Amino acid sequence: MKIELLGWKAEGLRAPDIEVNLEKNDGSVARVSLLQMPNGTGKTTTLNCLRAAMDGSAESWPEDRVKSYREINGSRDQGLFVATLRVHDTQKIIVEMTFHFNEGVVTYKTTVGSKTEDNYSPPPEVRRYLDPRFSKLLFFDGEMANNLIDGKGTTSASQIIDTFYGLYHLSELKENARLSYELHEKRAGAKGAAQLTKLIGRRNSLREKSQQLKHQAETQEARLVVLRHESARINVELEEHLLKSGQFREEEIRVQEERDQASSRLEGAFHQVDLIFPDPFAIWPPLAAEVHDLVESLDRLKLTAQSSRLFLEDLVHESVCVCDRTMDSAARTSILKRADQTLEDAVNAYLKSLKRQIQPYAKESPSVFGEAVDRIVAADDDLSKAGNALENIRVRAAATGDEEVGKKKDQLEKIQEEIDALESSVETARRFTKTGDDEHCGCIDYFEKRLKEAENELARLSGTRDLKHRTDTLIQVIDAAYKQAHALLKDDVVRRANERLLQILRYNPVQIRDIGESVQLEGRGGASVGQTLAVGYVFLAGLLYEGGNQFPLVVDSPVGSLDDEARKELGGLIPILVKQMVGFVIATERKWFVDPLADASDGDLLYLTHLRINEYTKEIIADLKGNKRSSSDNGILLEGRDAFMALGEGVEETT
Repeated sequence: MKIELLGWKAEGLRAPDIEVNLEKNDGSVARVSLLQMPNGTGKTTTLNCLRAAMDGSAESWPEDRVKSYREINGSRDQGLFVATLRVHDTQKIIVEMTFHFNEGVVTYKTTVGSKTEDNYSPPPEVRRYLDPRFSKLLFFDGEMANNLIDGKGTTSASQIIDTFYGLYHLSELKENARLSYELHEKRAGAKGAAQLTKLIGRRNSLREKSQQLKHQAETQEARLVVLRHESARINVELEEHLLKSGQFREEEIRVQEERDQASSRLEGAFHQVDLIFPDPFAIWPPLAAEVHDLVESLDRLKLTAQSSRLFLEDLVHESVCVCDRTMDSAARTSILKRADQTLEDAVNAYLKSLKRQIQPYAKESPSVFGEAVDRIVAADDDLSKAGNALENIRVRAAATGDEEVGKKKDQLEKIQEEIDALESSVETARRFTKTGDDEHCGCIDYFEKRLKEAENELARLSGTRDLKHRTDTLIQVIDAAYKQAHALLKDDVVRRANERLLQILRYNPVQIRDIGESVQLEGRGGASVGQTLAVGYVFLAGLLYEGGNQFPLVVDSPVGSLDDEARKELGGLIPILVKQMVGFVIATERKWFVDPLADASDGDLLYLTHLRINEYTKEIIADLKGNKRSSSDNGILLEGRDAFMALGEGVEETT
């Protein structure tokens, strides 16, 4: 699917009356369009209307929200916002929103080709991509990419995968199955309505409590991701600071090397344990000794030979062989001739193989598994010692009056206190039920078990046990399908993103380790702000442009409060990843961002400056050198780099 944003028009709203056309002279759209809108020119209004025009959500806006879009001191009873899209380079879709301020409602009109309908009705094949759950990915601020890494955003990275690939439909299917069963349950149990009503109330209460605890645990786990990321970042900054201090530099380097070596040994020991687990003889050597003795006894007694011969001697007295052939004299002679070797060879071969496998463990020697566990313990002890040594360096550095060390140590202590409290709460929520638990405990498993009991009792009273069993089976199948699909898609997203990152960050690469509530990086502590943003944009763009898809990215404040170096990195990155970006910026965001952006886009960049017309801006507009792209009594849109770059930062506070 290819969707382009061609432009929009606003009238009678809080934004000035203006028409924004993003098309170039040849009808194509620029790879990057930058729209500079000083504060007071309706940037928020424009962004909200663009989103609502694409997803049809304004139909459900409350009355007070609709009325809030009315132009300040305006007399018009209606406002208008029109967005124009293009699908697959040919089909135009025009979505018109009319604001009825007196009534507090918004109505839609949709034009596709020559056909117009008085409602929100884009073509079905396009509508899926304009669904609010999907279209929210097309509108984000400059910090969204960074939030995907640190987990501070309102939408998790895992949810974005579910949204893009439509896995949320499985959740909807599961909920529909549950609701359908409960409706049938009520109808079937009409005779015992009073008892059923009471039990349904308890079932619903237990379900609500379980869901509440799950949500709380998920929120706390997401917070733990953020805190651990923050702790890792501060630790890296602290170590870098100590390395710059001549007093502790050599000691810090030595202890860091010891820590890294211990960490490597610990990883190797765990890997060895992984290899040992499938081998029961390595885990418990006495078992090998017992099996070895059994094999030796069988060998001495020659039971395999006796068993083989007895079986075959009995077989020749049958009328039909085990292979369904008639037992004639020739077959009997052949079987008796081979009776001493046929089965004996196969069984003996197996026993010899078994003896070879257990031979290394049959002698009296230390357990291979035990030795590996000892190595884990030793490496873990060395890692703890190195960690304590680093902490000792920090304490001594703080004691010398190093304010930076003291400040970061205080930050780490506060973070660790919160981590400890959250881990304790999550552990309680995720543990199994234990004796003494009641409905005041915070254990999810306890409420899930009580919920299952209530559901089973309801099924018994309403006579819907069979339907409940089938519904539960369907839900289990849906859950299994979701887990498998999500895992496979996530692995594919990670693989493709890492391949892209190796291409665009050739000199200082960073890789994605996993995707959960956030995008988790390998060696997260060492990633720069620019690398972090690169990962966020690669992740988003990789989804939106997957399989040849192409969607417009509408970004509010692409650089936000980023430092100069990060702005340059981001400016050089965006044109590589996207086919159409519409960025809403203010004058303070131009520095160190626009020039790298222009270079990376090979000049395929549209500069637009949107100003409200008043007594103050009339003088500014007269001094700006730009082509007038459109204008009205209260607004003007200028095109050109000169006007874009010449607009003073002070205009932000006066328009």
